[in-house]
Amino acid sequence: MKLDLHRLRHIVTVAETRSFSRAAELLSITQPALSRSIATLEEDLGLRIFDRGRGGVFITQAGRELVEGAERLLAQARFLEQNVLQSRTAGTGIIRFGMAPMLAGIFLPRLLGQIAKAYPDLSLRPIVRKADELITALTAGQVELCFIAANYLSALDHIGVDVIGTVPIGVFARAGHPLLGKKGLHSHDLRGFPFAASAVEFPGQRGEPPLIPSIVCDNYFLMKELMLTSDTVCVMSPLLLHDELRQGTVWELDVNLIDHTGFDICSIRLINRTESASARLVLDHFVKIVQQPG
Repeated sequence: MKLDLHRLRHIVTVAETRSFSRAAELLSITQPALSRSIATLEEDLGLRIFDRGRGGVFITQAGRELVEGAERLLAQARFLEQNVLQSRTAGTGIIRFGMAPMLAGIFLPRLLGQIAKAYPDLSLRPIVRKADELITALTAGQVELCFIAANYLSALDHIGVDVIGTVPIGVFARAGHPLLGKKGLHSHDLRGFPFAASAVEFPGQRGEPPLIPSIVCDNYFLMKELMLTSDTVCVMSPLLLHDELRQGTVWELDVNLIDHTGFDICSIRLINRTESASARLVLDHFVKIVQQPG
């Protein structure tokens, strides 16, 4: 039995035109060749697809079910072909990519806005997840590329990594917080206050136990609201607090808690996997945004 696309297209065209001669013309083949194709298919399937008579060509009930299924398969084949062709052309088709929560809060609205305006035929499908979840999604083929912080990236043989920029981080609290204005704060100074971060722990100083956040959260908009309405101290990027810092509603604490003032932003992809033109387009736009903020 050979239900290939050519034969399926033959029976669908005959069913639409109700004429072998007209169908052969549309298919750019001879009428005898079309008749042989249909007859061979009927023999392979053991059923009659068309009844021929003086009144023309009529589809049988069994043939109708076959034609309906063939139409669905041909439509799927056309959709697949279109997607494959679109993947070779930047700005068309669908692009699925991932971004870590802090980066998404800082950059994703701007990235989506720019690309959607410049490439209206490109369907953007971002997901915002933690780094380990993004790597799992990348490995499973659910996304083509991801953007995460180098701090949370483990060495994996199948992952290619490129550093494309940096993001500053710090420890922040609301205006009027009891710790504000104090110099050289250490982890023990924070233990009396709610402490929010995306990491599960921070090292203590001078032999003290690690500082475990009372709130472990990757929703930085929620963390910001907590900070503004309570004594919660937050580890986050000042790029997420631009307005609050300018207005003086949030201040950075002078605290010796983290051993760096920023982290590298990395794009990750599967090694030896050909990326689509649209994936390269997203990467190029993101690099420009990261390297030319504002």
